[in-house]
Amino acid sequence: MHTLLSVWPLAAGVVAVLGAGLISDRALYNRQLRRLAAAQQHLVHPADLTADAQELLARAQLAMTAVLDSKVHREKWLDTQRNEAVFPRQEWAIAHDLRSYSRVARKGQRPPHTADNATLAELLTSRGRVLATSLHGIERRVEALEAYASQVAEADARYAEVREIERLAAGSDELLDLLARTATDDLAVTEIDVLTDEAAAVASTFTKALESAKQAAAAALPLQGAA
Repeated sequence: MHTLLSVWPLAAGVVAVLGAGLISDRALYNRQLRRLAAAQQHLVHPADLTADAQELLARAQLAMTAVLDSKVHREKWLDTQRNEAVFPRQEWAIAHDLRSYSRVARKGQRPPHTADNATLAELLTSRGRVLATSLHGIERRVEALEAYASQVAEADARYAEVREIERLAAGSDELLDLLARTATDDLAVTEIDVLTDEAAAVASTFTKALESAKQAAAAALPLQGAA
């Protein structure tokens, strides 16, 4: 699970930071500081992002978490290996690009001191267009993840219905016996046929929902190297 209030570690491995008081060798301490500085490039802090960037990253993380927590994912109706392999790469790419966007956006909040009004207005307008285009491109990726999560939720709902129908149908023999005692065989067969048809309809809907989820996954999670 991810949270917007934490530091997002998005690089493989763990950086160990040793306090200066525990390191007697000054050269070793300096090397640790250099390693920490290098590691900062592979970390995205909430403070690194503007408010709109934080919101987009949170949306992406919520969508990915919803997929990973779904029944159809946990029970391997979806391509679980692909989800678990691609999601970290997608999360890092989105966070990295949002950090870059935020850095440029914040620089734009400090206009140059020496520029006439017309030039300044033109520069700010141009910067605004570039920033909006950049943010929109990232948002499209987030929306694709949200569409995938929505399709997975639909598949989950249909899957739950299939399981409930199966549970009810498991007692169909007992139900048939009860019906046979109080009605004709034709009525009993009709009632059981209704249950069978309902189960088939729900199963068909689940199959379609699952297929839609897989198609949404293909759109949201391009293959490694195709991105």
